[in-house]
Amino acid sequence: MLGNFVQATHIAAGLMFILALAGLRRRETARRSTAFGILGMVFALVATGVAITHDGLAAGSAQWDSVALLCAAVLTGAVIGGWKGRRAEMAAVPGLVALFQSLSGATAMLVSLNAHLVPAQSGALYSAEVVLGLLTGALVFGGSLVAWARQDDRIAARVLAPPGGFWTGLAVAAVVVGLGWWYVVTPSLIPLLLLVLSSLALGYHLAAVPRGADVPVAVAVLGSCSGWAVVLAGLLLDQSVLVIAGALAGVFGAVLAYDMCRSMSRPPGAALLGAFKNTNVLDSGVGEEPRVVNPADVATMLAGARSVLIVPGHDMAAAQAQRPIAEISSRLRERGIRVRFAIHPVAGRFPGHLNVLLAEAGVPYDSVLEVDEANECFTDTDVVLVAGASDTVNPAAGEPGFPAAGMPVLRVWEAGQVVVFTRSLEAGRNPLLHGDNSVMCPGDVRTSLHSVLARLAEPAR
Repeated sequence: MLGNFVQATHIAAGLMFILALAGLRRRETARRSTAFGILGMVFALVATGVAITHDGLAAGSAQWDSVALLCAAVLTGAVIGGWKGRRAEMAAVPGLVALFQSLSGATAMLVSLNAHLVPAQSGALYSAEVVLGLLTGALVFGGSLVAWARQDDRIAARVLAPPGGFWTGLAVAAVVVGLGWWYVVTPSLIPLLLLVLSSLALGYHLAAVPRGADVPVAVAVLGSCSGWAVVLAGLLLDQSVLVIAGALAGVFGAVLAYDMCRSMSRPPGAALLGAFKNTNVLDSGVGEEPRVVNPADVATMLAGARSVLIVPGHDMAAAQAQRPIAEISSRLRERGIRVRFAIHPVAGRFPGHLNVLLAEAGVPYDSVLEVDEANECFTDTDVVLVAGASDTVNPAAGEPGFPAAGMPVLRVWEAGQVVVFTRSLEAGRNPLLHGDNSVMCPGDVRTSLHSVLARLAEPAR
């Protein structure tokens, strides 16, 4: 009887997880989908508690100590997760997600190690499950910690970058395959521990090498790997609900990463392993310093425009400048100026990050355009504000030597006037800033936008 209840609850939990993912397709149903996900996790926890009790009763003991440990673990995790979630600013959510994601990798890694120390089966297939679980778990654990450090601005990307780029990653991957084969042929602790170290190194490489527009791809791949790690943990533990939930997360992340690579016309291997080395294409033909303007000049340009298009990027998210941007758009609309936003699929710190930030700031959802829609509008736009975007607006993306050559970009240079907000004069290497219709407003993006907003709020003279 209890066994049937556990299986039915697992099915109900899987259904809730499916509804949760389905609801994320639309902003209007996103909140409801989160509730479905929470309900699915409650079902899974209840089923796990009942399963422990059922197995204990079948063995002649209720195993209340195991139930107590489960409840203690759930309460501890809920308190820590709720505390971190409430304290986190929206701009810090990508780092928090990466940190939580690392825990699923660590869990799968520990489950696989336990499966070796206390094997439930024997044979090559079981050994392969242990290898794959350990590989994906360690990769996700190491890679997610590096992604957290990068997204939380704790370590600069240039400090993390491993030497050798693509070839280093390829060599580490070959070592991982060799160690996995060694363990399957001769199951022992030595190849397993070496596999942990090499998989951690591969995860480090996966998260440290990508630059610019490739970073969200790496984050999506790590999310997919965390799902498959959960699947393998479910197979080792014989828990169908883990297999269902992990498979959903794995497929979701893989499809997301594939769509982003396709939107950049970029092979997945090039995005993840750094197959394309950095070149000096950004410096080609760039001799003069870009023209520099101040926030007062930008406010004057906006006040005289009829149509404005705002292109946010990574630096806007890092500076948490979504609210001044939203307020500027509101001020301009009050003056009868048409304002729209354009977001590239790989802009921000993780897929959909900028969309979430703008929605939180109150930007109307129907005013946000995708790449193809925005590129049709630039020729009829008077002023484009580029708020912290770089690779996604770079005219050199069409040149063979560019690190992300062939990536569709937002053709902002086709507008009447382009204003680029950037934190550093180093951005002057971008050919966009050397166009006849382009100017740069250097300084902290948030501070500059607040200054523009203050100027627009002044009464007309």
